Amino acid sequence: MGLNRLVTAIIVTIGGAFTLSPNAFAQDVPANSPIVAAPGSNQSAGGPTVWNANQETSALNGDRTLDPEYQPKGVPLGLFRLFPTLNTSVSYDDNVFRQSTAEKSDVFFVENPSLVLDYETNEAHVDLYADGTFDQYLKQTTVGDSQYDFGTKGSYLITRALQMSGNISFSQLAESLSSTDTVASQNQPNLYTLFDVSGQMQYKPNRLGFTFGGGRDAYHYFNTPEFGGGELDNSDRSNTVSRGFGEVSYDFSPGYSGYVKATYNEDEFEQYFDRSGYHRDSHGYQIDAGVTLLLSNLVQGTLYVGYIDQMYSHQQQPGLASLNDISGLDFGANLAWYPTELLTVKLTASRQIVNTTFAGSSGGDDRNVNLSASWEISRQMFLNASVGYDDTDYPGAGTNFTDLDETTPTFGVGVKYIISHYAQVQLNYNYSTRNATFSGLNYNDNLVSLGLNLQI
Repeated sequence: MGLNRLVTAIIVTIGGAFTLSPNAFAQDVPANSPIVAAPGSNQSAGGPTVWNANQETSALNGDRTLDPEYQPKGVPLGLFRLFPTLNTSVSYDDNVFRQSTAEKSDVFFVENPSLVLDYETNEAHVDLYADGTFDQYLKQTTVGDSQYDFGTKGSYLITRALQMSGNISFSQLAESLSSTDTVASQNQPNLYTLFDVSGQMQYKPNRLGFTFGGGRDAYHYFNTPEFGGGELDNSDRSNTVSRGFGEVSYDFSPGYSGYVKATYNEDEFEQYFDRSGYHRDSHGYQIDAGVTLLLSNLVQGTLYVGYIDQMYSHQQQPGLASLNDISGLDFGANLAWYPTELLTVKLTASRQIVNTTFAGSSGGDDRNVNLSASWEISRQMFLNASVGYDDTDYPGAGTNFTDLDETTPTFGVGVKYIISHYAQVQLNYNYSTRNATFSGLNYNDNLVSLGLNLQI
């Protein structure tokens, strides 16, 4: 056994779990679990790949990789390469608590350091990563929080046709103050930890391919301080989501393939009854059929449709109506359009079901669409813009509760200037507004940020 293969075997053993390579991730985008996603996760994507000096921007080649002169070089450490970065920003938010009245504005600072230790051979790609996000507010000091995550992910090509991959990580994250599960009395975001273990195996000897895998996500929520003293008890939100999936794909011709994917999940809560008297354990499935397409050199991406069904325990304390199941059409899209070599337009859309503690509602039925564009003005300057629309319905339980429906349009513009391969500067503006059937949940928010990104 050669040195590279020996080191590869050792690293794969230490990593303990494997994660899918970027190409495999891009094959389909249906959510593996329609339960709580990990909002705010800032997990690193891993080390850079080799830049092709003759690369064109089109559907055939994908997005143009950054000019090699401005790419991070990393620090060589024997068989490894270390990629350290530090992103900092100063921002102004005119509605920190996302309130409908008595809005409070503030200036805040963010530091986001990260480290990625990268190892790559023809057979294996392993990353050890760690990063954090630290916020400090000038006036609303209680809102500042510390988020971080660390873990390892990698892929190993066993044969030309067989690949295994996965991830294991631990994170501390903060829930956005715009969340419906934020109550008016709390003076900082809800914090929680997430321990994730996931993996999958892909076998594709020819045009026909098979992929199966699964994962387990454990969420633990902390109590949240309230204005005037006291704490909001969030112990009823701690839960564990287990999921498994299987997929069959077939390549019809170069650039065109179809797949069918089935996913099953179970969601178990640590506390039997929540704050409103409901037992929120559930299980569900998704069945999706999709296509990956390549239309000349202009459009590439994935589209899928299917059916989603999340079934709840229907156990609650006396006097309460049971929670409704959530089911219906599942859909998603991830498309990129390259009208010119300097302009890229992307469309994403999805539906997912998220947990909630909203009284009488089984969960949030979230449907969203986002359109974004990036224009490469020069090799050092980029403009970007995006518009989005999110519609989340919280179906009531019986006649005692009224459905809560929230629609949230968003808009953003920004500019990035690459100073050197060590530094970049960014200026961004984002606007969001929420219209809800309960007027107390409405808000408008303007956010302006100026950031400096440093890398080696």
